[in-house]
Amino acid sequence: MALGNAVAQRGPEDKDARRVVNNLEEWADGRYATEKELLLEAIKQRSHFTFDVIHWVKQVTAVLVFVSSAPACNERTHEELRRHALWLISVLSFIPGDKETVEFVENFQLTETFFEAAYDAYHRDCPELAADITLLLVSWLFKGSRYPTGWGILEKAVYGVATLALLAEADGAIPRVKAELTKRVAAGELPDQSATDHAAREIRGRAQTLYREGHWGSAIERTMAHVDRAKLQALLEELADLISPGTRGQAAHHRLF
Repeated sequence: MALGNAVAQRGPEDKDARRVVNNLEEWADGRYATEKELLLEAIKQRSHFTFDVIHWVKQVTAVLVFVSSAPACNERTHEELRRHALWLISVLSFIPGDKETVEFVENFQLTETFFEAAYDAYHRDCPELAADITLLLVSWLFKGSRYPTGWGILEKAVYGVATLALLAEADGAIPRVKAELTKRVAAGELPDQSATDHAAREIRGRAQTLYREGHWGSAIERTMAHVDRAKLQALLEELADLISPGTRGQAAHHRLF
C-alpha cells in the first residue's frame, strides 16, 4: 500500500507515477491464473500457506483498486486495474465446496475476506466492483453453508451481504441482493432445512440485538454497528424469512461470532 500512497500523491502528468501505474497494470494482467493455481495447491496440501495466499489476494486487490483512482492513472488503465482486481479476488470463488475444504479455509476467515474486499471497493468509490464482490460473497454463502462446519457461515455471510447492501442502497443493491438470494434458494442451493431454519432464527435474534455495543473482532460486526440499525434489522429479518419462511417470527437468543 506504500507504493499506492506514493503514486496517489503525484499529479496526472507525473511521468514516474504514470510509469509505475502502467507497470503495475502490466504485472497484474493474468496474475489471477498463477494465484488460483497456487491457492488450490496449498488447499490440497492443507498447508497453512493458504492463509498467506488468501490474504495476499485481498491485499493486492485493495492496492489495485486504490491505484486505479490515482491522478496519474488514465481512463484505460483505470478500467484495466479494476478488471484485474475483480479477476484476482474471484480466485477465491474457485475454492472447492466439500465439507473438509470449507472447514479448512474458513479457519482463515474467508467470509470476512470477501466482505472486506467488497467494503474496500465501496469505500474507494467503486460501486460496480463492490457489487460484483458482494455477489461473490453471496455465492460463498451458499457454497460454504452446504455442510455443517460449526463456523456459522450462513449467518455471517447474511450479515455481511445485508450490511453491504445497505451501504450501497442508493445504487439499488438491496433488490439486487434479494433477487440473487431468491433465485438461489429456489434452485435448492441451501443446506438441509433444519440447518437453514436454525440459521434464520440466529439471524433474527441478532437483528433484535443490534443496539448492543461491543469490541468486535469481526469486520462484519464492526461495520454493522455503523449502519442504520432500524434498516439493518428490517433487512436481516426479511432475508431470514426469505431463506426460512416456515420459521417467520421465530428468533434465537443472541449469539456473538
